[in-house]
Amino acid sequence: MVRTDVGTSPLPHAEINLPAALDSPAALDAAGANSARALLVAVTLVYSTNYPTVKLMNDWLSSAAEVSVLRFGVAFAALLPVLAVLGCQSPRFLSAPFARDGMLVGACFAAAYAAQATALQTSNAGLQAFLCGLSVLWCPVLESLVDGKHQPARVWVAALLAVGGIGTFELGGLLSGGGGLDGADLIGLVQPIGFGSGFFLLERAMATHQENPGDDASGTAGASDLLTPLALTAWEFVAILPLCLVWLSTTGGEQAITHLADSASTLLLDPGSSPMLVGALLWTGVVTTALACVAETAALGKLSSSDATVIFSLEPLGACVFAYLMLSESVDASCMVGGALMLSACLVSGSDMSLDQMPTPRWLAGSLVQVRRGCNRAVRRMQLMRS
Repeated sequence: MVRTDVGTSPLPHAEINLPAALDSPAALDAAGANSARALLVAVTLVYSTNYPTVKLMNDWLSSAAEVSVLRFGVAFAALLPVLAVLGCQSPRFLSAPFARDGMLVGACFAAAYAAQATALQTSNAGLQAFLCGLSVLWCPVLESLVDGKHQPARVWVAALLAVGGIGTFELGGLLSGGGGLDGADLIGLVQPIGFGSGFFLLERAMATHQENPGDDASGTAGASDLLTPLALTAWEFVAILPLCLVWLSTTGGEQAITHLADSASTLLLDPGSSPMLVGALLWTGVVTTALACVAETAALGKLSSSDATVIFSLEPLGACVFAYLMLSESVDASCMVGGALMLSACLVSGSDMSLDQMPTPRWLAGSLVQVRRGCNRAVRRMQLMRS
């Protein structure tokens, strides 16, 4: 038992106002950043299901462009009524600057999606996944060149760890590509530029248009923080859907548009004829595209695009797990080591370590051994679950 009636004077500075410390701006910013990181990890896991699901839809439909139009059409249909309601509540959601910023982000993403699908028609999937992961380097470069932002050492260390993880993860695909880069491979370089620029512009759009809690007329704390990501995401798809239609008509001509109309009418009038395709479109259109993009936008109101792309580098790891569960694809040692490097990148990115506090190569090697053992156990458990 600790006595409290001892007649001694209190120690100087012993009285600490814990609630005030916890409610300080720095503490709230740190808590918000950690919540945003957790949200992005969840979004990344949701995004990871796109790889096996879209792969199945590519087999069911005539082209990747048609899959993209239907998928983004579902997302657009889900978000357009939301944008209309928000516009009635506040005219700022329909203002020209707000629409412009959202559509610029959508244009960047549309270019990246089209380049990805075009390159994957003839290029190696492992190489394209690696090129897409280079956005983790493009974002800090943009922040440094455009905004003049000084990047701490942890950003570059995390970016290099993420690139190394993606390269190791896709090692088999990279080696099987053979030879030098051809035209389709080079088209894939649009991916990191498109996605990275989109994340960079999205971060700036949130900083410009997001209202502080309580700034709205109703005085409802935090309401605008939820509405701004919704409206910005809706404007993204106002740009993405028409650009995907242009892509479809350019690559497939009038025949592709006719086939798209036939597919859409069949799915709308007789959804029971293709229940798996309808389910896949609803999943990728509503959950992994519309809702995930809203959550992504909200997170970029708290995190920099550099930190966000490091977390997004986990996407190939999640895709490997879902491809294993859904498509019975194999998991090898390069997947485990690459995944460990990606996780290390996320830990470094989310820390406040200085350069002299960064993990040493010896520490990383030991950690990789431990992670690989854990991954082996996880793979064995998944095999038992499937058997």
